[in-house]
Amino acid sequence: MTTAGIQALTEKEKETLRLLVSGYDAKSMARHPGLSVHTVNERLRDARRKQSFKTLNTLETRARVARQVQGPLGAVKARVLLSEEAVPAPPYGYQMVKFRTDYANKAGAIETLSLVREGGSWRVVGVMVE
Repeated sequence: MTTAGIQALTEKEKETLRLLVSGYDAKSMARHPGLSVHTVNERLRDARRKQSFKTLNTLETRARVARQVQGPLGAVKARVLLSEEAVPAPPYGYQMVKFRTDYANKAGAIETLSLVREGGSWRVVGVMVE
């Protein structure tokens, strides 16, 4: 996506796309900022009209973003499972898994992974580090 392409989006469209890339579906996105599913779908449709969103939500893009986020944190030194939670969301729900992770440059970080079941295996669709 070009800089001009990003600038063409409204802030509400950008917020909705950020949630989509983080692994939220339309129904989950609607609960997040308290919107209707119709409004969320409308924002996504408008953003797609403005540019080809498919280039944002690729495995390569997600891997590049993950490297950018983890880079300043350094290598993982230790990771302890804190919790697992099944979240009901269409079509099959997803899993939220939390770890206490010690990175080289940040000890005690809380790392949350969002996973979806795809073709008999789990796929990470979102990562948040606090």
